[in-house]
Amino acid sequence: MVVNGAVSTLRPPLVFGWNIVNPGSTELLRIIKLAERIGIALVSIDLNGSTEEHKFVPHCGSDLVLNYNYWSQRIVAKINNIDAAFKPYMDWTAYVGLRAVCITCEYAFKEAEGVGEVHELLANVAQNLKSFLTSPNVPTVVLSFMANDASWGYWSAIHEMTNYSPQLKVAILVDEQNHHNLERWVAEPICAVILMETAFVKNGGTVCVKEGIAPHLKFLLNYNIKVMITGEFDFNEIREACKMRSCESLEGMNFKDLNIPESGNGIGIRDAMMSIRKLQATLPSLTEADKFRESYLDMLQEPLQPVRDNLDTVTYEHFEKCTVKYTQYQKAINQWIEDFVGGELPRKKGGSKEDNKNPVIYIVGAGRGPLVDCVLRGLIANKVSEYTVYALEKNPATIYTLKHKIAKNEIEGWNKVKLIFQDMRTFKAPEAADLVVSELLGSFGDNELAPECLDGIQKGLEECHPGHNVTFIPCSYTSFAEPIYAPKVWSSINYAQVKCPFQHSYTIALSRIFKIGDKPQPCFKFEHPCKNMIAKEEENHFELSDYRQMNNAHNDRYTSMAFKARSECFIHGFAGYFECQLYKETKLSSVPGVMDDQVSWFPMFFPLVTPVYVKESQLIMIHVWRKHDVRRMWYEWALTLPHVTLVHNSNGCSHSILR
Repeated sequence: MVVNGAVSTLRPPLVFGWNIVNPGSTELLRIIKLAERIGIALVSIDLNGSTEEHKFVPHCGSDLVLNYNYWSQRIVAKINNIDAAFKPYMDWTAYVGLRAVCITCEYAFKEAEGVGEVHELLANVAQNLKSFLTSPNVPTVVLSFMANDASWGYWSAIHEMTNYSPQLKVAILVDEQNHHNLERWVAEPICAVILMETAFVKNGGTVCVKEGIAPHLKFLLNYNIKVMITGEFDFNEIREACKMRSCESLEGMNFKDLNIPESGNGIGIRDAMMSIRKLQATLPSLTEADKFRESYLDMLQEPLQPVRDNLDTVTYEHFEKCTVKYTQYQKAINQWIEDFVGGELPRKKGGSKEDNKNPVIYIVGAGRGPLVDCVLRGLIANKVSEYTVYALEKNPATIYTLKHKIAKNEIEGWNKVKLIFQDMRTFKAPEAADLVVSELLGSFGDNELAPECLDGIQKGLEECHPGHNVTFIPCSYTSFAEPIYAPKVWSSINYAQVKCPFQHSYTIALSRIFKIGDKPQPCFKFEHPCKNMIAKEEENHFELSDYRQMNNAHNDRYTSMAFKARSECFIHGFAGYFECQLYKETKLSSVPGVMDDQVSWFPMFFPLVTPVYVKESQLIMIHVWRKHDVRRMWYEWALTLPHVTLVHNSNGCSHSILR
């Protein structure tokens, strides 16, 4: 569903926030104007102006000091303690329409004494948040923690106790001591990385991020996370230099015209921002495939059911833009034609090379004809002038598209293509096939009923033209799976308006996840032509029109997979991919790290009703079934290690693919 992944584009600009520790002024508008001129999008300050510990008084006096747009788009309230003032403070933030509130937790848990006090603090934080998060029209609540394992445990507990609320986010403070397990942290709903003033150093005349922090920050910048810089820097110097200017005049102000003295450590806020931008500039450019995925990252999508539903032109158009996929198909088809005309693929046992003239090729599920294009180009490249090409399709709307292509004949040979408007499962072949080409694979390989559909083609060929050798492209495909920690995705499913949402599988462009095991493991394999089907059907003859009575037991599957946990976390479900062999060594794969420049297929996700806690190095055992009845195919899944779960989607109770 994407254009060529090789083309690169620039990354989106960074979004900066500035946590001004001691603004020393009630002139919020002036502070915002100064921040905007510097390039700061968000200003984070403590809005409690009370000198009494458990009382809240608005720092600015009232909401009238700013209009709603400034309150909602520029201010992030900072709360240092969850105490008696917490409720009136939060009520105030909701009243003025703030977009977010940041509660600093990094030091609170560090200062807690003993296990009992830590757990009391966890329970109280979660209880206070839970009552607030369930209220309507509240700001997003951000908890800030140090990026270490202990803090992750505190955050994870609060996140779980608040039922993974989509209104609850996290910000992590990264410094030279706190940068552990960032791969696991990015699976959380992180909205910002926090950098203290001490994260920067001045070498000569250049300010840069410290060496012990730079690689960790660079890793996080891959995920388009906001950067919140904490400290005074040269705030007082800037404010002093601009004190004689009105708020209105600040909008057109040029900092080069101001005589701003250096701050105590010689590092200004603009220097710090520039050093982060330079670090971002060292990241590889986004490919077009990356840009395409951005619109779908971690978004729940219902898997396609092209057997049940006829696809629309937009869906066809998206799939046809995946040049990576069709390049591989073209390579496989060219190789097959070369082998066929070279006599390496006899039509019948004991057949001679002379028999291999005029190849007969079927494109099944032809859609709008992209694979027909590949076949015709392959025939031209191999100088084959005598051939027969059939395009088989059940979607009545695409028949008009295919007829249009035949009439236009833009690729030589289209005017010779023969159309068959029929469901491939009730197929009766007008002549024997030498090659059958299809693109019926889904995100988990067989989840769009490729085995059942190609069984129908094979049955139709065997019934009408027994003993004829036929090659299928693809000739085999294998699904893969791996357990993942995915709280952000799990939360989306938890709040989805779907009946029994955890008994469904989803197609998701997974991004914010942590892969718990070392690598995906093979799950189910299918091959074509299917030898098992031929053996079983000889005992159970039936009319081709009754394809649902066809013995489909050979397409049922069961497998178990064992993984070793790389880190302490929760198992929220498992991700599914596939790899297929088109012809000989030519393959397609959606397994991460193999062919990342294709996005015709996003991963499949099979969630767990209840996340399962796993310790580092513990064994994880996943069980998956592929089952069917007369009308449907479905998957069932369960865990038996480290804890036993229910069998999800038992008997296809919530989700199935109609046959």
